[in-house]
Parts: sequence; structure tokens; C-alpha cells
Amino acid sequence: MKNHRTCFAVACLLWLLMGVAPGCDAAEATDPKNLIENGGFENWAPLDPNFSRGDALQNVILIPPNLAPAGWSLMHERVKHQNRTATIAMDEQVKHGGARSVRIENRDMRDITLVMYSTERFARQPGDPRNIRPNRRYLVRWWVKGENVREDGTGPILMMFYMSEKDGKPGRVNTSEGGVELPKGTFDWQRRQLVFITDENAKWATMTFQLRWTTGTIWYDDIELLDRGPVTPVKTY
Repeated sequence: MKNHRTCFAVACLLWLLMGVAPGCDAAEATDPKNLIENGGFENWAPLDPNFSRGDALQNVILIPPNLAPAGWSLMHERVKHQNRTATIAMDEQVKHGGARSVRIENRDMRDITLVMYSTERFARQPGDPRNIRPNRRYLVRWWVKGENVREDGTGPILMMFYMSEKDGKPGRVNTSEGGVELPKGTFDWQRRQLVFITDENAKWATMTFQLRWTTGTIWYDDIELLDRGPVTPVKTY
């Protein structure tokens, strides 16, 4: 029995290092603070008027109008001559936890619609606990639900990066759910996760939760960014 437990633990560790951990999390017993503020989309606030008039939102319907989840940015990557084909909405009927979730609807296969969270604003204050730190392993974990998501598109996907800086020169380190099967069609709430490791010069991170190059409806809720502890220094450039 002891050998079986050891093998399972090793398998979990390998899955975590690859960024995919089906059914296990080596640090599940701990409960570190979620670095994402308003990860459950409970609080909504008026958009900055300058941002709401920008290209990022010229082609998307907001429900309620001119409101966004506090601490988050909303975006629709606009295609030239495309009509208003996407919706980002507060949903108080369909949610995983709490009282609300965020709903994204695409009606054109060219749509890339997303909610974005960045820790860049916390990087101005060194040591701010809401920001990422160098040489750490982080776990991003979230819940997603879908309805009529077309099979031949990309689908709901997390795409993210963190910024690094060495000798005054910035560098961008990208990661995403690419390479793993993404949910399609109609599906109930499922928890997904991604692990990334920061290098020795990491400054801040940005995460985008998307409905990308497909049609249908998805909901995101209860998003977490968890610090899983130190790692051996990583050099990325």
C-alpha cells in the first residue's frame, strides 16, 4: 500500500510539472490565499469612460451596460467590418459559487472575447502580496461551464503570460492550455487548472479567460491564483 501511495504522489508531481493535474494536487492540503481579487465575479463596477470607448469594447454588448467585474478588464478582439456579435454579462442565475458569474457569448466564429486579470498594478509596490514573485510555482484554477460551443473552433481557453526583466530589458513568457483537450458542446461546471513557474526576474502576470474562435456560451467563476512555493531558479532568456 505504501508503494502505491508513493507512485500516486510521484504521478501527481509529474502532472503538476506539466501543468495538467487530473484529480490530484500535491498541495491540496494547504489553502494559500487567492492572489486574484474578485475571482468569483461578485463585485461589479462602472467602466472607465475612456476604456469603454476604446476599440476593445466597440464590438461587444455589455450586460449591465458599462459595468465590469471590479479589478478585471473586458475585451473583444475586433475584426474589420464585423458587426456587434459578442456579449459579456453578469449572470445571477447561472453560477458555480456565490451570487454571480461572468457569461461570454460569441455569435461569430471570428470572435475572441475575454475577461482579463493582471497583477501589473501591484508591481509598483515591491513585495505586494497580491503580485507574483520570482522563482515560484503558481497554480491557476477556475470553473467553466458551456452551452452549444461549436466543436470546430478553439473554445474556452486560458491564455496568459508573465513579464520578466533582466538588465533593464523586458521579456514576455507565454503559456496557455494549448496542447490539452478543451471542453466543447454543452457541459456542466468543470474545474480546470494550469501550473506555471516564474523565472528569477519575473515582475507581474496577466491572465485572459477566453471564448476563442468559436460560437456558443460559456460561464467562468471562482478563479484562483495560488502560490505553491519556491522552485530552483529558472532562466528564460
